[in-house]
Amino acid sequence: MKHLYFVRHGLSEANKAGIWSGYFNTPLASEGHEQAKLAGKLAREQGLVFDIILSSPLDRAHHTAQHISHATGYPISDIVLYDNLIERNFGELENTQNKEAAAKYAQDESTIDAYNNVERLVDLQWRAKEVLKYLHTLPHDTVLVVAHGAFGRALRRAVNNDPLNSQFVAIQNAEIIKFI
Repeated sequence: MKHLYFVRHGLSEANKAGIWSGYFNTPLASEGHEQAKLAGKLAREQGLVFDIILSSPLDRAHHTAQHISHATGYPISDIVLYDNLIERNFGELENTQNKEAAAKYAQDESTIDAYNNVERLVDLQWRAKEVLKYLHTLPHDTVLVVAHGAFGRALRRAVNNDPLNSQFVAIQNAEIIKFI
């Protein structure tokens, strides 16, 4: 792998409603579909050609991958659904609008570790490191990963070898970012 690109799914219905949705499967909002189509169009205009597209199996990511695939000429049937790309499990926060937890989380992602059944940040980071190891074993030169915000931040930390407490930098919906 010479080039690794990452894109967070387009705006989901849960994003619009301010609902925590890690494992919770929420569809793309109409705006999210448009964002994903635009991301694909921009990738095509920039001449990006992906040798492989891997996606979280959750609908919001998979549908984003399909839009990008369609726009760039990558066969939709060749998208690889990879379970380890699923979003962080937000445990008891899933499908809730806990604004207090969200405010703390935006400053320090580990603050939600204390909630019941939440995937601890260190475990998410370990998973991201394992995904990165796997991606390096692929024979493809240009890889696109389509996944989620928290997972994307963890993958970026893994790529850059950044500490867990590095500054929280949001990944915008349907923004294609070059990691490597």
